Amino acid sequence: MQSVKIERDYEIMKRNPKAPPPQPEFQESHLNRTYLVSKAGILFLDDPMKKKELTVKELKDLGNKLFAAKKYADSIRVFSKAIAADDSEGSELIKAMCYQNRAAAKEHHGGYKVEDMLSDCEQAINCNPRYAKAYFRKARLLQMKKEYMPSLISLFCATQLDPALDNQSSNLLQILLDELEKIAHQAWLSDGSLHGLKKHVRHEKVYNWLHKTVTCDCIRSDVLNLKLNDNSPYAKAIEMIRNRNYDGVADIAMEQTGPHELEAQILAARFSFYRNQMNLFKTCLETFDKAFAALPDEKRKEREDLICAKHILLIESAREPNDINEAFNAAMNSVDQQNPDFYVMAAFRYVLCNDIRRAMDLLSTEGISTTNMKLLLLTLQILKNANPEGGTPDMAMLHGNILQLENFVGSLEPKSSYALSLLAKITATFSSDAGARSISDEILKMEPSESIHYFDRSCMSASGKDAMDNLEKCMELEPYHPEANLMYASLMMNEVGSRPISPQEYERIDRHITVASSTFDNNIDFPIILAVFRLREVLNAKMEATKILT
Repeated sequence: MQSVKIERDYEIMKRNPKAPPPQPEFQESHLNRTYLVSKAGILFLDDPMKKKELTVKELKDLGNKLFAAKKYADSIRVFSKAIAADDSEGSELIKAMCYQNRAAAKEHHGGYKVEDMLSDCEQAINCNPRYAKAYFRKARLLQMKKEYMPSLISLFCATQLDPALDNQSSNLLQILLDELEKIAHQAWLSDGSLHGLKKHVRHEKVYNWLHKTVTCDCIRSDVLNLKLNDNSPYAKAIEMIRNRNYDGVADIAMEQTGPHELEAQILAARFSFYRNQMNLFKTCLETFDKAFAALPDEKRKEREDLICAKHILLIESAREPNDINEAFNAAMNSVDQQNPDFYVMAAFRYVLCNDIRRAMDLLSTEGISTTNMKLLLLTLQILKNANPEGGTPDMAMLHGNILQLENFVGSLEPKSSYALSLLAKITATFSSDAGARSISDEILKMEPSESIHYFDRSCMSASGKDAMDNLEKCMELEPYHPEANLMYASLMMNEVGSRPISPQEYERIDRHITVASSTFDNNIDFPIILAVFRLREVLNAKMEATKILT
């Protein structure tokens, strides 16, 4: 049997021989061997008359037992003795454990500086450069010092060496990534050189204009229906849109003079807006205003459709709720009769600003309705009822909303790929991915050259490989699709897991993250995707961890 006694201080007996003997701090008898721990030293007695110092391993084992008994001060002294011991059979690996365990004892004991505990972890790693637990504790201590990137690097060193630590690391990993994301986001916001830059046209913006919102825009009608019988800049610009070669549209359209000059200036303004070139956007509209004002009164009255097209664009270019409201009111005052396109475009922009109430109010206006307005309203009703303020969803009402959308989409002739895409997303969210994929198959047959459909399909894929295949198709059609690049990089990172990352993997992932981050401009048209910052920190930390351990 093992017996344990507590000895407080041998010095009491030295100072006062008549005093009753103090209790030992820790005493263990096992196989005729007795261990004594005191401020005077650590030793074991083979017999009452013979003393022998412990080996490094024995000290380590004793320190562990003291730690388990919550005798942290004693365990610190034991581990210190082991570290200082000059033992021929002593192992650097054992001393590494003693350093790491001493750091643990200091942390539990309290009163020690973080730097002191970190020093023990560093010494443990010096003794054993592949000591996962030492890296893990170092990561925790660095996080206490708010040294988040060094902490993340140490954490990845730990999980590379011992993947079993993944579960233990999840809370710390979340804390580190939250902090690093905030820091990276703030750094981006503070760097004025990154703001207001020209961007690639997002295909989704063009698709929204042509298929998801307005129906009476005369410029849209030209893009969809105009027969091109000449080689004018306006005709070339329309051909570029039809071929999804969007980035050069504005430059070509601005060259138009004579017939279609007014249409071309609005088109150039629209695609300047899509490229985030707001100064050029204003210039094109100013050119349009001057040319339109120079028309005879009768001609201006005939071309009121151009004024409507201009105001649709002005509503679409507003990026704050108050600006949207102002543009909408200006549009309503510019023409004699109500235009449903003003309503649907304003509602669409309110949704992007997360102002669902205003959007639904506009879409519910009595006497104003289009298919696209109805689709958007039905979708918003579903999302609103799925997330009611201060309560749980009314499942019967939610089911009724979804059934209403299904029936409306099914009633449309000809079939609308936009309507089907809404139904697929709702099905994936509230029903099943399998059902959503079936709808997605139909959409891809109808519009096989639209990048957004492949991205949507990737979000409802049955496997990581299927998702990556669809993301590759999306990026083949639209290389600068931000979410596709981010999602692809994230899936590649998942494949790396806790193992070391190769330089080739780093370069591929870095390339996709760089593309995604190049799309930011901190507005609703080019929003910052915070997950990009997070993934960048993960990538860099994994690469540094790999270098350290290689």
